Amino acid sequence: MRRTIMKGLCILLFLCVLAASIFCLKESISFADVRQLEVTEQGKIDYYVYLKENDYFEEEYLPAGRQYIASLIDYIKANFHYTYYTDKNTDIQYSYDVIGTVVAHEPGNEAQVLYQKDYVLKELENYQVSDTQSFTISDDIEIDYDQYNQIISEFKSDYALSLDSYLQVKLNVHTTTGYDEFENPIIKTETLELKIPLTEQTIQVGMQYKDINQSSIVEEDNHLEITNLVFFFFFWVGILLDIFVALSLIRMLEEDKKEKGHYLIELEKIQKHYDRAIVETKMLPSTEGKQVITVSTFEELLDARENVEKPILHYKKKDSSIFMIVDHNVIYQYLLK
Repeated sequence: MRRTIMKGLCILLFLCVLAASIFCLKESISFADVRQLEVTEQGKIDYYVYLKENDYFEEEYLPAGRQYIASLIDYIKANFHYTYYTDKNTDIQYSYDVIGTVVAHEPGNEAQVLYQKDYVLKELENYQVSDTQSFTISDDIEIDYDQYNQIISEFKSDYALSLDSYLQVKLNVHTTTGYDEFENPIIKTETLELKIPLTEQTIQVGMQYKDINQSSIVEEDNHLEITNLVFFFFFWVGILLDIFVALSLIRMLEEDKKEKGHYLIELEKIQKHYDRAIVETKMLPSTEGKQVITVSTFEELLDARENVEKPILHYKKKDSSIFMIVDHNVIYQYLLK
């Protein structure tokens, strides 16, 4: 009975501590709201083709979208315009450079590159703006068309090659945006590019170029925040106490299992060897006015049976058995648990 009460108290204590631990956990943490930042980027390229002195064109330069005679091109002025917006105030570090890449490839097959070389048209420059929602890059780059055209012309002449070629001019923008409500910065790289054909009698600069016009929403997922260290501490104390109580309860159950196993083994042994001497009964005789002698082993009860020549009565409970001999005013009994 005492052991059953102890197990009941352990279960009750476990449940109470578990409920208290859950309460402490709920009071010590919270889920942060979903946080969003909208980022918009716009970029475009405009260009003007400046001409050498000639007898045919009075204009100093021709606007974008025209056909141009390669031998009359002096230089090309490309304007790269890029704007970065956020819908909330942020701290932004950004840098940009302009790289020109001369590429020569087999006719009609850009994958088969025969010659490629990069030229820095503008060195990398770094900037930082704080507590703002936007920044703008606007830069004019003068491209010496004759220089790059001559490189490819000499390459074709030296190796007697038939090839297509172009100059690819790229504005590379690298941004790192810090937002107070984000744990990590937003890191992006975008490119504006202009593709200029080389070694052609007439060219159309800008037939292939890449502008930017995009908007995206950056989200930071929900995450847990510890808001009360005291409750968080008691949560872990409760967990450790629950573990201790659970281990104690498991130990008691294992001991009960072992004891029950011993009881069943011993009972089976007695019933097997002494079945003829035992009478099963569903009711114990009254012990009122009688002397009760409890023996410590079943063998002692057998000795008493031989002396008094009375049957051994067996009364079985849920997890114990009582073996007894009634001889007038004396009762001999053996308890098996």
